[in-house]
Amino acid sequence: MRSLTRKLSLVGVLACYLASGFRAEAAEPPLDEPLPEGAVARLGTTRLRHGHYVCAVAFSPDGKLLASGGYDYTLNVWEVATGKRLWTAPEQGYYVTSVAFSPDGKTLASTAQVKSAQLWEATTGKKLLSLDGHTDVIQSLCFAPDGKTVATASHDRSVRLWDPTTGKERYQFKQHQQKVYCVAFAPDGKTIASADSADIAGVGQTEEKDGNCTILLWDPAVGKVRHQMPKAHLGWVYDLAFSPDGQTLASASPYRGCLWDVAGGKLIDRFADRTNKVAFAPDGKSIAWCKDGVRLYNAATGQERRPFRVYNPWLMCLTFSPDGQHIAAGGADGLVYLWKAASGEEAVKRPGHRFHIHAATISPDGQLIATGSDDATVRVWGTATGQELRTFSLSDDYSLWGGQFGYNLSHTGPTGVGAVRFSSDGELVAATTPWRTAVWEVNTGRAVLKRDQGGTALAMTAGKTLAFAARREGEVQVWNLTTGKEIRRLRPQGPDSRDVVVSALTFSPDGNILATGSSPGHYRERGESTETIHFWDIETGKEVRKFRPDKSPPSALFFSPDGEVLASAAPGEPPVQFWSVQAGQELRGLGARQERNRRDPGLVAFSSDGRLMATRGKVGIVVSEVASGKEVLQLLGAPGAVTTALAFFPNGRNLLSGSTDTTGLIWDLVPERGVLEKKAKTLGAKDLDQLWSDLAGDDAAGAHRAVWTLVLAREPAVALLKERLRATPGPDPNRISGLITDLDSDKLATRQAAAKELLTFGAGAEEALFKALRNKPTLELRKRIEGLLAELRQRPLASDELRQGRAVQVLELLGTAEARNVLQPLAQAAGESRLRRDAQAALKRLSAR
Repeated sequence: MRSLTRKLSLVGVLACYLASGFRAEAAEPPLDEPLPEGAVARLGTTRLRHGHYVCAVAFSPDGKLLASGGYDYTLNVWEVATGKRLWTAPEQGYYVTSVAFSPDGKTLASTAQVKSAQLWEATTGKKLLSLDGHTDVIQSLCFAPDGKTVATASHDRSVRLWDPTTGKERYQFKQHQQKVYCVAFAPDGKTIASADSADIAGVGQTEEKDGNCTILLWDPAVGKVRHQMPKAHLGWVYDLAFSPDGQTLASASPYRGCLWDVAGGKLIDRFADRTNKVAFAPDGKSIAWCKDGVRLYNAATGQERRPFRVYNPWLMCLTFSPDGQHIAAGGADGLVYLWKAASGEEAVKRPGHRFHIHAATISPDGQLIATGSDDATVRVWGTATGQELRTFSLSDDYSLWGGQFGYNLSHTGPTGVGAVRFSSDGELVAATTPWRTAVWEVNTGRAVLKRDQGGTALAMTAGKTLAFAARREGEVQVWNLTTGKEIRRLRPQGPDSRDVVVSALTFSPDGNILATGSSPGHYRERGESTETIHFWDIETGKEVRKFRPDKSPPSALFFSPDGEVLASAAPGEPPVQFWSVQAGQELRGLGARQERNRRDPGLVAFSSDGRLMATRGKVGIVVSEVASGKEVLQLLGAPGAVTTALAFFPNGRNLLSGSTDTTGLIWDLVPERGVLEKKAKTLGAKDLDQLWSDLAGDDAAGAHRAVWTLVLAREPAVALLKERLRATPGPDPNRISGLITDLDSDKLATRQAAAKELLTFGAGAEEALFKALRNKPTLELRKRIEGLLAELRQRPLASDELRQGRAVQVLELLGTAEARNVLQPLAQAAGESRLRRDAQAALKRLSAR
């Protein structure tokens, strides 16, 4: 079993969670990985992983350390034996493209495509000095074999030599006419090889095409050029490597690899199938090239010895350990690969996903977590321990991820698992990829359904009805998982909808209605208006309603717990829009309008009680209160990574996130828990008065702190709310019914008076208005009711209404018998009111636990 990474100082906090609903299980010792502030546990590991492309790797001379740099702007040093991160230097300014250890292992050099290189203390990460002087970015660097010189290759067309002890420049080599991309010392230190690049794509270089890149061999002592190699590379030269005896030079570009005779400066051989990066084994008997991963060849005969498997074939760095026991590489999938050179096995076993998590969900009882990733797997975790309980694969073959689908770290949407869902009893888990949809029994691992069709959306009902989007067909398939039979197919944009993407699916709480979100397709191209949200009657397959015309496709859909409101999220819109289910009319928007970006769909999650909403912010994760529309909490998110999945725990105390660092994080929704716990233990009468006042405050973040202070206080909170939370008589249901009838009066004055009085009732009139819509009123009456509902929903809640809702939240979070006793009379109060509805809903959810 694999363990959940925990910050040791938070073990006590996690134990508190276990007592409040997480099932205690025996866990393996946790990996010693730090957690960001506010996170209490991790699923998987960040060992040997970057948040973006890995551009550079280098072993220390003793082979115990491995340095890596990447597109996530970070420099990292890892322990080879365990994969543990020893230190990291974040925010290097840009992509870290080159790293090198000094021969004595005490210093690490790095460059991040800026005009300077940095020298670090290798074991601690302490910055020693900066090499400044280039007029354009440095692409690569290396140490001389004696450690007394550092060479840097730059886009300013020069190679410069530096004293690593003082940082002073010793010499400039200016014989290149183009950007210099790579530099290497010969083993005896008496020759330097450097190569420039034309930055012009040489598409499909053939034997007949001349190269446009220059490789020079020169004397570092005087700068004299010894050989200018024939131009054999087109576009770029990405790597240079001397054989251990110094007699052969290997060069690699995107289109071919070459071997050169150093003494004569002549081409020995060239290969169209060996590209990008190259490295000689320390004994000189083997040479590794990149081509669809890493391949090891006999250096003398050229015969292939062994392939090393990767998930994405685009590798950007490659090196041998000094003792030849390990090979390290990295590239577009964000992984630092570390293999045993003799066997090709991974040297460090890493729990969890290989690629970033794009989907996450939690079982209704909160005991299980399922995450879906671009590695085409679904992993099920025990919540209490974080142990990986089961892995389900949607790919038949490993090579699928080395070719057709690949891995994409530019956040353009999932190429693997795009959605994952538990059944309401937690017995089944379903997932979909662009090419396959599958459902499994969690306990046995047996596949209940597997279809070679898929998309990025699926949904399941309490009755184990599955709906998933068939991406290429533009349709939704609905299946009965009990019988294993297909029920029907739905086409949101009509029969000719092959160009339509169904982007979001959700069932209503009662399972009778399926909501679909889709792109407009060719209708928009023809200038025709088309709706992007559709409601379907599952029993009949008939379309019930459609709305939200000419918009970008929703990335997510959610029903409110009572089924009366639908929330949609989409790029370019306000992050979330709320719609009347009965009317299809927009009730309100929440969040600032964002720049439309189809490659970065809106990410949103709602708590099970509908009170909180989590979204991806510009930095980290933003948790907002739905009632006020205001932010209550900011979470840092995974450092150096993008949040790609969000889900609330059913208990309302925690949030789960998945990200591009391939791990899941469990977040505490209690802000500054230690401070609030201390305060909760010493509450006096004045403190309770202040908390009661804070619950009604306009400061939503302050009110959120008040909610959690009361939850942590427990008994004093129940006593306070029992004393002060009172149900006021709601409006007479008969009076409301009569006013709704008056809305259909022939007399304008009667209609206006009825509308005005209904608005004064506020939330007390909403339920009756929704009920009237369900009774299929006349067209004119429907329009008037829809207008009233929109105005009611757009009105900010009064301070007393906010306080009542937050007070009910406290009681539900407590969930004790005493708390339920306070809720009971509120739920049974006469008349219609928001407080009565909130108390009823809270008791219903508590009874389902």
